[in-house]
Amino acid sequence: MTQISGEGEREEFTATLLNHRSFSFDAMLMYGWVADQDLNVRSINVSLRNWMRTHDVEIPDFHVTNISIRKFFERICGGEDCDVGSLLERNLRELTRLVEKTASGENEKRLFPEGPFSILRVRQHLQKAQLLAAIRIVKPSGVSLKGDAPDERVDLINVCQIEGDDERGWKVTGYQGQLQEAWMRVVPVLKEGTKSGTVGLMGRNLSHNIGSHALYWIEQDETEKEKILFYRHLRERMELLAGFATSMPLSATTANLKSVIEEMSENKLLWANIARSEDVHSISFVPEGCDRLVALPGGVIGKQAFFTIVENIVRDCAKFGRPGREMRVTISACDAPDHDHLQIILHDDCGNAEHARTSIGAALEKLRISDEAGRLLPQHWGVKERFISAALLRGIRLETLEPIVSLGKARPDNLPILDLIEMPRGERKNLGWSWYLLKPKNILLIDGSHSGVSFRAEEVNVQTEAWLLENLDDPSAIRHRFVILPGEMLGRLNLSNCTEKLPGRLLWIGDTPPSMSRFGRFDGQELNSLTAYREWLRHLLWGGRMPVIVFGDAFRKGRLKLRAEGCPDVYFWPNDDFESEQTPWKADGAPLIVFDRHGVGVNWALKQPPLLYEPHESNDPVRSIAGMQALDKLPPAELELRALQLAEAALTRILVLDERLDESNGHKNYTGASTEMTYKTLFRMKGIDLAGSEYSKDKIPGPEVLYSNIPDDVYDFALIHRGILDKLRDAHDITVKEVCSNVQSKVGQLIVHSGRMSMQELPAGVKFLPLSSVVAWFDQNFSKMQIVEELNLLRKVG
Repeated sequence: MTQISGEGEREEFTATLLNHRSFSFDAMLMYGWVADQDLNVRSINVSLRNWMRTHDVEIPDFHVTNISIRKFFERICGGEDCDVGSLLERNLRELTRLVEKTASGENEKRLFPEGPFSILRVRQHLQKAQLLAAIRIVKPSGVSLKGDAPDERVDLINVCQIEGDDERGWKVTGYQGQLQEAWMRVVPVLKEGTKSGTVGLMGRNLSHNIGSHALYWIEQDETEKEKILFYRHLRERMELLAGFATSMPLSATTANLKSVIEEMSENKLLWANIARSEDVHSISFVPEGCDRLVALPGGVIGKQAFFTIVENIVRDCAKFGRPGREMRVTISACDAPDHDHLQIILHDDCGNAEHARTSIGAALEKLRISDEAGRLLPQHWGVKERFISAALLRGIRLETLEPIVSLGKARPDNLPILDLIEMPRGERKNLGWSWYLLKPKNILLIDGSHSGVSFRAEEVNVQTEAWLLENLDDPSAIRHRFVILPGEMLGRLNLSNCTEKLPGRLLWIGDTPPSMSRFGRFDGQELNSLTAYREWLRHLLWGGRMPVIVFGDAFRKGRLKLRAEGCPDVYFWPNDDFESEQTPWKADGAPLIVFDRHGVGVNWALKQPPLLYEPHESNDPVRSIAGMQALDKLPPAELELRALQLAEAALTRILVLDERLDESNGHKNYTGASTEMTYKTLFRMKGIDLAGSEYSKDKIPGPEVLYSNIPDDVYDFALIHRGILDKLRDAHDITVKEVCSNVQSKVGQLIVHSGRMSMQELPAGVKFLPLSSVVAWFDQNFSKMQIVEELNLLRKVG
């Protein structure tokens, strides 16, 4: 209860405890307040009153003036915390509602976040006639009071004054709270944060200065393939490190797991030396069941997380297994029980399971990155790095997990992040490591949009509008090729904020037309990948002609018959005969998509450029992606889907503005069996324009030069290197936001790419892509279809 002295100058706070003795806030040097049931502050204690006088904060006459908790905290709190009273009022109202509905014996202890605050809500029966109800509001840095002193930071401890019992029910008659000094709690956090922040900053700058700049040019100038691959590996690994330093959320990109393992295996310098100290000189990888599509967060960055796990395990195998000069590592993949993940199992053939499980198993079982004070626990370094990377591959950052005793016991989606498995090997057993990768998804259908539409559950995920909004910032929940929304929903959403967090292929169903031209419309009755792509192509064509796909092949000639309506015609034709008047597409006049084996028809293509032209050799990605060798052997539905995907790639126009990429690819040559051209020319023939070298000069051109490279409504995607934006800002006194806004008005989707892994200052609607992903397009000669898939899956999350 509260007792107020006659003059009101001194107010003595007492709280009735079980033994009915009084508790003095002033004796404990705490700031305290009491409010009535209408949430109006009625009194404060002497300590708080003295603090307000010292800081020239007006002390209201609580007997005369009704001042709400919200208004009172606006007076005493400073800076970004001046609105904490609104948060407190809202949570006290909710707690009051719960108290008055509390059933006999019902208790609650719930911890939840709200913005930068952590809120602990407690309802606890002490006995039949006593119920305690409290709200604790804590911020990592403490809630800041007015004034410049850093030590004036507090935690808010607030309780309800309650009357009643279980039989009659409970009623809240008032509230009281204390502002508990938080500085002693905050200081260790600041020290550890400074230490980890220092490491993060150094890692981010290492990626930027050494990786994105020095290593990039060393890699471009190198001629030995093994060294090129190793330099690339180092540069991409640095970007992964920068991603952790900046807590960059990464949306998922589709990749073939077998191709990822093959790319990893090609890094001969790495595998010849990683276990050389243990006299292991050769490491081979055997993939089993890995010809599967997976969704890797961050694309190239996700690959590096996968490589990190393998490298760590290989080092342990060499140290503890002693395999001899040659090591054989098996990587297998199978469906996880939830069908949303792919389980990966890696094992060696050293037969060391019994020895390793005892020590490593214990480390994994009790795994923690830091102690209760946030200090790094310096042990089991390799196991921890594997665990961190395995979590990233699930779209999970460890800091987002519940703070349980051991991270090794975490089971998001009821699956362990990292686990040990014993693999049989005669009398002895091999030690296997298990982790999980995300599977790509095809179609997300928001409930309310599928009236009269049939579909198969294994291809279409149906979710509610509430689920969609709740998961917009989740890196892995929305990894679908298509998102289909009800038309009436478009009028309710803040489209610019919502669509930047969704994949690029957006379709709507219903009668309400969208307010944004980037939406397509689904008019079909049967929903599957084929019909979704068909409707999407109709949107891209915008009334234009469907292109014709031609595979230049010296050994085959003729047309593939596609059964589905709305698919492009597909031909095989001798690539030394493209100029013939007898070509069946000549009279039709439709735009062409040409995949030219060995580039035999390049001179024809240079004279009259098709919509898309890709020469390829036997080992080019185009060969496997386009599936030229087996295209006519695919089942009809897959064949038609592939044709639609290739047509989508051709119809998608892309601009890349990057000073380094423009400079290097303007001089580096692509050489095929029958053709040679710069990579800049090669990619222009794919429908990807490259510019920006003028921003590497001493005099930085003004923004009007940038805008002149971007004609209105030509490009579906424009990518700008963050360095160009910074140079424009520094040289021409124009904000990054202003440049981005001007470019956004001219293109379908603006994307900023950088090796710094930071979205700082990027305005709404602008997405982010790691620099290494863009560099890989050119260095590894990605097919246009791969690039378009990556861009359409991109989301701005977090």
